[in-house]
Amino acid sequence: MWADNFARFGPQIVGRTMFDYGYPNWGENPPFHAPVFVLTHRGQERIEKSGGTSYTFVTGGIKAAVDQARAVSDGKDVLLAGGVSIAQQALAAGLVDEVVLHVAPVLVGRGVPLFAGARVDLRCTEAIPGEGAVHLRYDVR
Repeated sequence: MWADNFARFGPQIVGRTMFDYGYPNWGENPPFHAPVFVLTHRGQERIEKSGGTSYTFVTGGIKAAVDQARAVSDGKDVLLAGGVSIAQQALAAGLVDEVVLHVAPVLVGRGVPLFAGARVDLRCTEAIPGEGAVHLRYDVR
């Protein structure tokens, strides 16, 4: 399910926490194979990796990160890959066209409400039950 959905994405946006936790494990040829824009308060030089992955550190906010990702998207969709704060900021700024959730019945950490405080009008366009998860797709109106 994830592989089918993932093929339509080009650049990705992640938060600094996701980057800090994932970077040591992603290795020299990370799984992204596309530009990754890291939304952060602590800028640093761009990092180039094998397989087409690069990490650009954006300190100008979510709109700046989305604008930079769209500029290099080559017609592909931009993926807001994580975490919850990135999704909340993008939703609040009106920068999201679609929300795709892969819901598994496991709570990791303390649990952060994805839509807390957001005024978002969602319309479910797809619900697919799977082994161990439910896959949901929503249009943002």
